[in-house]
Amino acid sequence: MYEKFYDELFESGKYAIHSICDGWKYVLIRNKDKDLVNQKCIEVSYKSDDDLTCACGLFEHMGMLCRHALKVITLGNFEKCKSLYICILCSYG
Repeated sequence: MYEKFYDELFESGKYAIHSICDGWKYVLIRNKDKDLVNQKCIEVSYKSDDDLTCACGLFEHMGMLCRHALKVITLGNFEKCKSLYICILCSYG
């Protein structure tokens, strides 16, 4: 589980936040893709510290934060959220 989390954290560096809608919906794009017209955007919703969801569905499927959600919480000031999800990860160890 730790290796999978490490991979997701590493891969989060390949994404950039393209836009923020309504103050809680983040749209991410891959850094290497320059053509925004054909770009596949990923949507991450962060409504509160315990309500973080991503369109990819990794958290719902595996119970682990995906690269997209990790990008949002590492760039934002979501200290309580970071603590909550790191505790969830530690419980797998």
